[in-house]
Amino acid sequence: SNLIRIAIRSNFNNESYKDIESFFEDLKKYFENDQRFSIDFNLVTDLGNISLIEKEKILQKKELTYFYEKASHYIPNMLKRHFVDLLNKVSKCYASQRNSYVFGVDGKVYKCTVHFEDKINNIGNLFNHENEIIDNDKNNIWVKSGTEIKHPCDNCFLQGICMNSSCPYHVISENIVGCLLFKNSMSFIINFLNNTGYI
Repeated sequence: SNLIRIAIRSNFNNESYKDIESFFEDLKKYFENDQRFSIDFNLVTDLGNISLIEKEKILQKKELTYFYEKASHYIPNMLKRHFVDLLNKVSKCYASQRNSYVFGVDGKVYKCTVHFEDKINNIGNLFNHENEIIDNDKNNIWVKSGTEIKHPCDNCFLQGICMNSSCPYHVISENIVGCLLFKNSMSFIINFLNNTGYI
């Protein structure tokens, strides 16, 4: 069904270079011509309690372009579907979208899949029979995190897409605005979509 969309997420670090071609060959074989599938490239990041050895494997955001370029030779259809999704609807973090929720096995309702220990992430409970399951005031904090242009974003060429919502958690908890992961790859993305006839 066209209603079903599946993104195959891949997190890369500096060890990913050696097997990347065989990985893309497998994606090409099984998913390239299936309209339901796209890819979702991310970089391994430090979420805390990571060793120095593992930290050395972390790549810079600009290095994501290398994987996009490689993918364009193997899975151009999957890559195109991914880029179209990025620019049309999912460039912002899912946590900043009103109807996006994460459900814990204990019934708790969250916005973010990372910071479960922080109380601001818990916006409701499925087993709350006395009050509303979702606390709309708490939900609105996440949704509205990107409605105001913040410095240094006021002159950014991606402001209209990002709206300060690449990571609403950092905006809410620390008033820190992060950049979209694919910002440094925008020239490649635009050229790729142009060469494939999308724009």
